[in-house]
Amino acid sequence: MIFKKAAHIILGAAVLLLGAPALCHAQNASLTIEGLGALPNGLVTLTAGTSQKLTARVKQTGGFSFQNLNYDASAPLLLSFTIPVGKDRLVHMNELAYLINPDTGAVEFRGKVTRAANVVINVDGAQAKASISNGAGFFEMDIDVAQKLSAGQSGFVTSIINTHESCCPRTLTPLGALRLTVSSAPVVTKSSIDFENNILLNSPSWAVSVPSEKTAQWRDGLRGMATELSSSIAAQTAILGSFVDAQTQLNTQRALQEMQARTIKDYTPSEALCRFGSLTQNLANSDLRGRATQLALSEVMQGRNVGRAGTSFAANAAGVDGQRQRIKLFQETFCRTVDSNNALAAICQPLKDATREKDQRLNRDVDYVRSFEGPLTLDINFTDTAISRREGDLLALGLNLFGTDSLDRVTADQIARAPSDLVQDIRSLYTTRSVARNSFTALAGDKAQGPQGSGDFVRGVLQNMGMSESEATKFLGANPSYFAQMEVLTKRMFQDPLFYADLMDKPANVMRQRVAIKALSLMQQRDLLESLQRREMILSQMLELEVRKRANNLNATVGQIK
Repeated sequence: MIFKKAAHIILGAAVLLLGAPALCHAQNASLTIEGLGALPNGLVTLTAGTSQKLTARVKQTGGFSFQNLNYDASAPLLLSFTIPVGKDRLVHMNELAYLINPDTGAVEFRGKVTRAANVVINVDGAQAKASISNGAGFFEMDIDVAQKLSAGQSGFVTSIINTHESCCPRTLTPLGALRLTVSSAPVVTKSSIDFENNILLNSPSWAVSVPSEKTAQWRDGLRGMATELSSSIAAQTAILGSFVDAQTQLNTQRALQEMQARTIKDYTPSEALCRFGSLTQNLANSDLRGRATQLALSEVMQGRNVGRAGTSFAANAAGVDGQRQRIKLFQETFCRTVDSNNALAAICQPLKDATREKDQRLNRDVDYVRSFEGPLTLDINFTDTAISRREGDLLALGLNLFGTDSLDRVTADQIARAPSDLVQDIRSLYTTRSVARNSFTALAGDKAQGPQGSGDFVRGVLQNMGMSESEATKFLGANPSYFAQMEVLTKRMFQDPLFYADLMDKPANVMRQRVAIKALSLMQQRDLLESLQRREMILSQMLELEVRKRANNLNATVGQIK
C-alpha cells in the first residue's frame, strides 16, 4: 500500500514536471483553500505533490487563500503547507500535510506544530477528530470523508491552537487559533468558474494531474522504480535493526544506572544513623550489670533484715552488735562536727590517716540527693568482692532509709511455743520491707557503673554541645551507667542542633533514624512500665497495712463486746 501511494505521488509530480497544460477528462472539481490566524504579512507556502509550489502573502487580518485549484481525482492528492503563526517575536512555523485517497476518500492529516498544541479536524460538519501534539510538536490522525472531494460537494476544516512556553512559573500559554478550510466545488468550464479571490495568483495553478494517455508510457518505469524501492527498504532493515539493538542496549544501561543510583540512595547509611548504633553498643551490657547489682544489693540488705548468720546483725536477739557497727561507722566516716550546733563534736572521731576522704563523705549516709539521686552514675559494683567508698555510702544510706531498727531474732524456743503466728507475722513484715526496698535497689542497679569504655561515644554528644571532656566525664561518670546512657539517648542527644541538621538526609536514612528513635522510645516505656509495677506493689502493701490495722481495731472492738 505504501509503494502504491508513493508511486501515485511520484507519478503526479512527474506529470507536473512535464507541464500538463490543460485539464484531463477525469478532472471534475476545483479546490478552494482559505486560512485565518496566520502571522500578518507572513508568507504561506503550498506544495502540491512533490514539486508544484504556490505562495500567498498573509493579510493584516491574518487571512490568506488559494483559489481556483483544479483537482484530478485519478491520483492521490498531497497538499503540504508551511504557515507562520504567532505575534511579535514569538514566531512558529506550522508544517501541515494532507494526503487524500481518491478511492476511499480518506484523509491522512499529519504535521509539526508547537508543543502540546490542540489540533481538531472536522469533515462536512458531521465527523470530527481531535489530537494533541507530543513534546516535539508532531501529531497524526486519519478521518474518512463521506463524499469525495472530486465530487465537488465536500470539504474539511482544521483548527490548531498553538502554545508558547513561558518561564517563572513554567507554563504553556495559547498563541491563538489557526483555521484552515479546504473545500471543493464542481467545475463547469474553466472560464465560467466564479471565485471570491482574496489573493489573486499570478498564473493558474494545477493540482496533481496524470493524463490517462500517458499511463502506458510510465508503467515500465514505475515497475522498475518499485523494485528499486523494495531493495532499498530491505537494505534499510538492517539499519533499523541496529537502531533497535542500540535502543535496547541504552535502555538496559539506563535501567542498571537507575538501580545503581537507587541503591546508593536507599542503602547508604549516614553518619547520623551510625551514631545511634555507636551510642547503644554498651547499653545492653550496662543493663545486665545493673540487674546483677540490684540482686546483689538486695541480697545484702535482706541478709541484714533477717539476721543471716555471718553478718554483724546476727550476733544476738536484737542485733546489738550490728547497731554498734553502724554507730562506729558514723563516728569515723559520716560524722560532721558542726551539725546539731557543734554538739556532734564530742562523738565524731578523727580519721586514722591524713587523707581528705572524710570531707567528701560527710553526711553521705543521710544525704539522699548527693549520695543517690543526683549522680547519673554511681561508682558501685556489687558483683565483685571489693567494697568501694561509694558502695559503703550507699549501704549506709539504705540502712537509714529502710528498716532502721532491726527486728528481734526469733529463737527456737519461741518458734516451738508459737510456731505459726510468730513466724508468719515476722516473715510478713520482712516481705513488706523488701517491697519498699526493691525500688531503691532497682534504681541503684540502673545507676551502677557500666563496662569499661561505655563512655567513649556518649561523652562525645556532650562535647559537641560545648562541654569539655572533663566536664562530660564528671557529668556522666568514667563508665556511664545504663541510667546515664539513656539520659543521653532519650534527652541530651535531641538537644544537640547537629541532630536536626542531620535530618537533611536521604528519605530512607531519615526513616531509619525514625525507627531507631522508636526503639529507644520502646526501651524507655519498658523502664517506665517496670517503675509503675514497683509503685503498684508499694501501694498494694500500704493498702494491706492499712487494712490490717483496721482489722485489728475491729477485732479488738468485737472482743470487748463479747
